[in-house]
Amino acid sequence: MVIYLTTHIPSGKKYIGKDKNNSPKYYGSGTEIKKIIEKEGIHNLKKEILEECLNLSHLAEREEYWLNYFNVENNKNFLNKTNKSFGNSGQTEDGKNKISKALKGKKRSDEIKEKISKSKIGVKRGNYVIRKDKGIKRGKNKLLSFYHSTRDRSSSYKPVFQYDLNGNFIKEYTSAKDAKEKTGFKIQNALTGRVKFCGGYIWKYKK
Repeated sequence: MVIYLTTHIPSGKKYIGKDKNNSPKYYGSGTEIKKIIEKEGIHNLKKEILEECLNLSHLAEREEYWLNYFNVENNKNFLNKTNKSFGNSGQTEDGKNKISKALKGKKRSDEIKEKISKSKIGVKRGNYVIRKDKGIKRGKNKLLSFYHSTRDRSSSYKPVFQYDLNGNFIKEYTSAKDAKEKTGFKIQNALTGRVKFCGGYIWKYKK
C-alpha cells in the first residue's frame, strides 16, 4: 500500500494518489490524469513512491497529508482538484450510509421484479403462430455468405507510419493490427482522428 506521485513529463504537471496494490502500471484515476492516459498512453508518465502505508485507513490518512502538504487544490502544478482523500479506503460515514441506502433500494427493486415475474407464471399471453420451419435446421444465409466472401478487406492491411511529436518519422508497420501487437498501443482512435496522439506518438495511415 503506497502513496505515489505521478508526473506528466511534457507538461511537468503532477498527480498524487494512493494504490493499495502498489501496481507499477497504475498511474492514477483522477479526471485529468485519465485524460492524459487515454490520449497519450503511459509513455510520458513517471511514477514515484512517496510513502508506504500499513492499512487502508492509514493509506487514506497519508494521502490527505500529502495532498495538503503540496496544497494541490490551489497549486497549478498539480492535476488533483481537492486536498481531500476519496475512494473506498477514505470513505466517510456519511458516504458509507449513502451507499448502504442505494444497495437496499436495489434489493427492493430486484424483489419487486421477482414478484412480478412469478405472478406471470401460467398466464396465457395471447395467440401465437408456430413457425412452420420449427425444428428444421436452417443453412447459411447465402446473401451474407456472398457479402463476406466479396467484401474488400484491403483497408484492414493499410501500412501505418509512426512519428514522434515533432513529426519525425520513426517506423512503418504493415497494418494497424501489426502496430498494436508490437507496441501495445491502441492506436485506432489516433488513426481515425478522434485523438491527436497515442502513446506519445503520432500515427497515420500510409497514403
